[in-house]
Amino acid sequence: MSFKKIKLGHIRSIPIYIDYSWFLIFGLFVFTLTRYFAFSLKLESLSFLPLSMGIITVILAFTCFLIHELSHSFVAIKNGIPIKHITLYMLGLGAALSKDMENAGQEFKIAIAGPIANFIIAGLLIWPTIILFQGLPAYYPIWLILDYLVMINIIVGLFNLAPAFPLDGGRILRSALWFIFKNKIKATRAAVWVGRFMAGLMFFIALHYGMIIMLLISVYIFFMGNAELARLEQKK
Repeated sequence: MSFKKIKLGHIRSIPIYIDYSWFLIFGLFVFTLTRYFAFSLKLESLSFLPLSMGIITVILAFTCFLIHELSHSFVAIKNGIPIKHITLYMLGLGAALSKDMENAGQEFKIAIAGPIANFIIAGLLIWPTIILFQGLPAYYPIWLILDYLVMINIIVGLFNLAPAFPLDGGRILRSALWFIFKNKIKATRAAVWVGRFMAGLMFFIALHYGMIIMLLISVYIFFMGNAELARLEQKK
């Protein structure tokens, strides 16, 4: 255990960590889902069933997010880029690559792998969701959990395809611009400007609707995109 992270273990030699900030979002999601499940089941929010459903759902959701990052990581390793670690942070997960991607093709394949994983998970989970929704009250709590997991995987997959660098969609955009310009820094500058626009749009939407998580993500996109561009320009 380090000061800032808890080590969970390894998956195919990739260390998996939890940053302490993750527990804040874990608690927030458990609270939100507990209230949602209690409302759906017409139960008190503090009763055992909705609370346990909330905890189980959040753990399963973050397992799906981990699969998303592992998909990036396995494709990266296949393309000769080792992974230092995967860490669960407050705003999601991040796989730390040991070196930069060498060409646009590598970046595209690594970036697209995550959203594809989410869509595959949603496709696999939708069948038991359909089967369980046969009007049988005993299966309704399970159906609610599966239904949420299908929805969240579709949302995460689509959201990550937004052309907001450094999200997956922004990296896909950079890979296309990299292929066209034959220049990584020029492609990054263009992708970062698109990312800034998307971050600004998300920021004002989040402010209008009071969406705290989206507000934080928009700030993350803005500053992380700028940091990536500064890092590449410094290396030039």
